[in-house]
Amino acid sequence: MNVDYIEYDPIKYLKDNYKLEDIISHPEIHDILEDDFKLRFLIDMRHIVEDLNQKYIDLYSYSGLLKKDFFNSNWERAYDIIYSNIIKSYNVNIIYDNAEKVINILEK
Repeated sequence: MNVDYIEYDPIKYLKDNYKLEDIISHPEIHDILEDDFKLRFLIDMRHIVEDLNQKYIDLYSYSGLLKKDFFNSNWERAYDIIYSNIIKSYNVNIIYDNAEKVINILEK
């Protein structure tokens, strides 16, 4: 490992020395990507599930999609069902935006 090379351009070092598949498959980096994806999905999906539930309540004058969830507090159930059935697409820019940290993780 050439320290000067890494300090000069850690992104180039990362791209030249590691395949993206190898980086993503590292357990610690995979966990970081998974956490980021899950957070972004949670933020986007919560609003969608809550809106869907409210539309159902307005349309059918019923308590909602989730049985007797009068306060729309059980949206997590719908979120978990949806999340467990999606194809995940990780934001690999996280790897290159934090290239020095990723290099440190890979070279432990």
